[in-house]
Amino acid sequence: MARLASQAKMGYYPTPPEIVEHIKTGLALPGPGLYRLLDTCCGKGEALAQLAAGLSEVTTYGIELDEDRYRQAFQILNHVVWGDSLNELKISTRAFSLLWLNPPYDWDGDGGRLESQFLWAHRRYIVRGGWLVFIIPHRALKDAAEPLSKLANLQIYAFPKPEFDVFKQVVVLGQNKDCNDANNALQIAVIRSYAARPPEEVWERLPKTDEIPPGSIILPPSPDRQINFSSERLDTEKAAALVAKSPLWQELETATAAKSLHDIRPLAPLRQGHLAMLLAGGLMNGEVEKDGRKLVIKGSVEKKIETETETTDTYVIERQTLSFQIVIRAIDLNAREIFTIS
Repeated sequence: MARLASQAKMGYYPTPPEIVEHIKTGLALPGPGLYRLLDTCCGKGEALAQLAAGLSEVTTYGIELDEDRYRQAFQILNHVVWGDSLNELKISTRAFSLLWLNPPYDWDGDGGRLESQFLWAHRRYIVRGGWLVFIIPHRALKDAAEPLSKLANLQIYAFPKPEFDVFKQVVVLGQNKDCNDANNALQIAVIRSYAARPPEEVWERLPKTDEIPPGSIILPPSPDRQINFSSERLDTEKAAALVAKSPLWQELETATAAKSLHDIRPLAPLRQGHLAMLLAGGLMNGEVEKDGRKLVIKGSVEKKIETETETTDTYVIERQTLSFQIVIRAIDLNAREIFTIS
């Protein structure tokens, strides 16, 4: 998990707004309904928020591992959870009209590409007929060929220049529909042929994102049912805010509040040792007034170690005795001095 967190920081390449706008031009909603858009590596949430802007039927869902970016995404997306999207998510399958996937760019621990791991893990969240928007560097195409071949209507677009020159990125669009084996094999061959060529040659051959046909990414509605969208990682600030709003919290505070110690009446008079323990425990901490003097009392218990050494013909024996001493100090507010009572 520590490595994935590092990869999330170092492999974080937010999609340029102009590229998001090119992809948004291709979106089409066929009619009224519920359309859920999911970004499993949402960063600050900017790409998904831009994609959904002006579309009232759309609800956005994001997951982010980096805590700072998660807090920023929380401000602009409808639903955001904090966690490792490969290992900590609890999300309903076949629940989202579109999956926007711009994962960390890196190798995994077994010599494969991390981008492919995210694709294998998250494709199941797309409804039948829903769309994948997969943004990866050219060098990740080879590893992604097999999971991508399972999609229908596969299209690959290159970032226009100068954006392409930075990370050699491409956008792969695909629809979550069954494909026959022959079509899968053909798509694998096409993807791998692009992966085998130098990035500049691929850029010359591929259409660019500003050539995505308007309205060609027709989103099916998401199922109109309650879905699970959570992370195993706990956001304590969010949890505390929810608890504070609950009427049960006040009832719990009332039921569990400590009883006033002033109402305690011992069965027999307290001895000096009892009083000393009460003072040490802080029962009488605070301001008191005695014979015109204003004192602030503070009781505590201090650990004391006494060392005794004994020397024999063959050994030096050292004994340590541990004891606890009650210490009561006071501040004289009139004389402005601190002194020890016992």
